[in-house]
Amino acid sequence: IEMARAVVRVVHDSAPAFDLTSVAFSTILFLDELSSTPSVRVALERRTGSVAITSHRDDGSSDVHAAMTLQTRPERADVLDLPAAQARCTEHVSAAQFYATCGNEYRGEFRALQDGWGNADGSEVLSRVAYDKVETTHVHLRSCAWLDTCLHAPYWWSAHRSRPFYIASVRSYAIRSVDCAANRVMWSLMLDTLSRGSSDELQPEVLRYHSDDLRCRVQIDGSRLGFFEVGWLERRRVHKHLYSVEWEDASSDDSRKQQEVALLLDVTTSQRKPPTVP
Repeated sequence: IEMARAVVRVVHDSAPAFDLTSVAFSTILFLDELSSTPSVRVALERRTGSVAITSHRDDGSSDVHAAMTLQTRPERADVLDLPAAQARCTEHVSAAQFYATCGNEYRGEFRALQDGWGNADGSEVLSRVAYDKVETTHVHLRSCAWLDTCLHAPYWWSAHRSRPFYIASVRSYAIRSVDCAANRVMWSLMLDTLSRGSSDELQPEVLRYHSDDLRCRVQIDGSRLGFFEVGWLERRRVHKHLYSVEWEDASSDDSRKQQEVALLLDVTTSQRKPPTVP
């Protein structure tokens, strides 16, 4: 959303509201696992509105991360009926409860959920995200943070089992307003969960994010949350550091060519006898 918002601001002087449809995610961009910071390219084909997001690294490799179609639209001023939503959502989760159990390690701007409320079957969830002050300098970071944090509370009413979660797919995003000046308090409302309870997927049919004036800023339709199994991300980050390689001249008198060297390739197979080489 934030990358597309930047494109709209450059291409359209008036910075209109816009829709992102036919959204397809290909790969996750793990910034903390790269030896060098990649350059990210957002390409817009004006004739068709097609947008492609790719990353490029110093070694010449590249990945396609997402593709979608961008279309501008007039702004809309849908307003959240907060008292009615609060009356329907009577179960409560506090920030301390949520972050103690959540499988994602949120920090800083991304750890801003204050309260979440849901109805009995979790088909409607209301949440409040709040910061100490309005952000005027790092507005992009603040927008990324509340766009993510507004999705936290629905996770609580899913069969999450404390697993890390991510957005697996989205049907469409509707950016109702490009203005990000109202960013201290945000409200989110999730409606009509299609899959919940014992399912391993959470599928909110509609997610609406509202600023403190209760105007809708973003609507997300047809999203699906996926879950990583506990420990999967940690193993993915650690495995590349499990071993090192050293060479020595086998013809030298002081070589340790008679010794055996154990090769441990995966901690999950440590119960099996590792192969050895002379």
